[in-house]
Amino acid sequence: RWPALFTEKQVYAEFKRVVTKNLQGDLFEALDRHTPRLVGIFRAKKGSVGQTLTGLVQQVHGDVTAMRTMVLRGLPVLLGDDPSDFYNTCFDRDTDETWAQVSVGVLTVVPEDEQLVPNQLHLHPISTAIIVEG
Repeated sequence: RWPALFTEKQVYAEFKRVVTKNLQGDLFEALDRHTPRLVGIFRAKKGSVGQTLTGLVQQVHGDVTAMRTMVLRGLPVLLGDDPSDFYNTCFDRDTDETWAQVSVGVLTVVPEDEQLVPNQLHLHPISTAIIVEG
C-alpha cells in the first residue's frame, strides 16, 4: 500500500482515508493556535538555546508561512534536540547519495548561490522533501 514516492495530494488523501481527518488543515489550525504562545516562549528563553531561538524569530517578519516555519524549526531547539538531525539542507546539484544515511527528516533543497547558514529558515527553497526510510 505504501509506494516509494507520494505526491503531496496523495499523502493528504491517504491520511484522510486512514484517520478521516484533514491533515493539512488540522496541522495548520493547531500550529496557528499555538504560535503566539510558542513565540513568547522562544523570546523568553535564555542561554545558547535562547540565542538560537532568537535568531530564528529575527528571520520572520509577519508572514504566516514564515511564522509556521520558524515555530516548526524552533521546537526541537526548545526541547533540547539537535535540529540538524531532522532538518537537512542541500544544494540542487547534490546527489541522492548525499542523504542516503538519513532515515527520517525534512530535506530543503536550495539554489547553489544561497549560503548554507546554521538555523537559517530557507523561506524560498527550490523544493522540500520528507524523508521516511525503513
